[in-house]
Amino acid sequence: MNKNELQIKYQISQQILDDFDTWRLNHRNTRNNVYSENDLPIIQTITQLHIIGFNHFEIEEYLNFNQKNDQLISKKLQLLNKKRNERLTTIHNFEKQIASIDYLKFQITKGEL
Repeated sequence: MNKNELQIKYQISQQILDDFDTWRLNHRNTRNNVYSENDLPIIQTITQLHIIGFNHFEIEEYLNFNQKNDQLISKKLQLLNKKRNERLTTIHNFEKQIASIDYLKFQITKGEL
């Protein structure tokens, strides 16, 4: 199927397909607009990585570890743990902000501000 058919059938964004095309060009030396069912697992992985917050370079790095040996699995897990820790830090910062908002609201309702 072509890019347009793939986007319509699976509702895949242009950015995801662009990232896939770049990866495919670099690793398969293939530059075409024809996609097969065999491409879907990699496209799905790219979609998940986008949702997680990976940028183009992180996606490329993750996909480079696509072999199934212990060392490469460990590298993938390191990338995922790094992103997870970044997200947790962001969440904790938001929690601190929410606590400050709640405290200011409390002070306002008690007439202290």
